[in-house]
Amino acid sequence: MVLRIKHMVCGRCIRIVQKMLTELEVQVHSVVLGEATISSVNAGSLHQIRTALRQNGFELLEDEKLHLVEKIKHIVTQYVYSIAYDDSVNIIDYVAKQVKVDTPSVSSLFSLQEGLTLEKFIIRQKLERVKTLLDEGTITLSEIAHLMGYSSVAHLSAQFKKVVGISATEYKNNINK
Repeated sequence: MVLRIKHMVCGRCIRIVQKMLTELEVQVHSVVLGEATISSVNAGSLHQIRTALRQNGFELLEDEKLHLVEKIKHIVTQYVYSIAYDDSVNIIDYVAKQVKVDTPSVSSLFSLQEGLTLEKFIIRQKLERVKTLLDEGTITLSEIAHLMGYSSVAHLSAQFKKVVGISATEYKNNINK
């Protein structure tokens, strides 16, 4: 039996879900981002799993469209956080190929389910990575702009300010305080 789980975004989430299922005495075959494969359970156990997931900030996905949207989020996040962002690749086309759905349908489904466009979600994810890189403080803003596929520091800074509300430089200065 495969459980599709919303809000799993990292290795820590995998460990939390694995531990939670083990504590509920569920036989776990595997846990990966967005999914746990378990032995069949009865309705009472499934209710306990649902409750435990909610208590840990997760949600059981029982709708295929919601599952696809979560899969899209995971693909975007993994792509944006890959070693070097490749700006020559159209991420929306890349995602569509990964989920085996045409590009317009992927964009439309995502927008309907999430209330924002896939492009805006990608920008937010890119800026979250920019924040992470700024937090680490090991590379310059110019290097970050290049790494993340921005045409210039000015373009990155303008997008950062528009979405985050402060400039990337202000954000970096706030970290150092």
